Amino acid sequence: MVKIGNSAGVLIPKKILKKMGLSVGSIVDIEETENGSVIVRKVDPKTKTQNRAASQEFKKWLDRVMKEDGEVLDDLAVR
Repeated sequence: MVKIGNSAGVLIPKKILKKMGLSVGSIVDIEETENGSVIVRKVDPKTKTQNRAASQEFKKWLDRVMKEDGEVLDDLAVR
């Protein structure tokens, strides 16, 4: 694992990148499983097909946050 700003990155061996059809700049979907494993999936850049369950879960979360804290976020955006 390597430090990238305030985040961390995982190095993926060239052989796996090639097998998955990935390169620097590829779009991927990352999912954490219940047992703590991480799954990396290639996302088709033309359709941006992603894990629909995760996208729906994120949308529900975002809708809730906007409903509960929308005014505060609007205030912060102006500052």
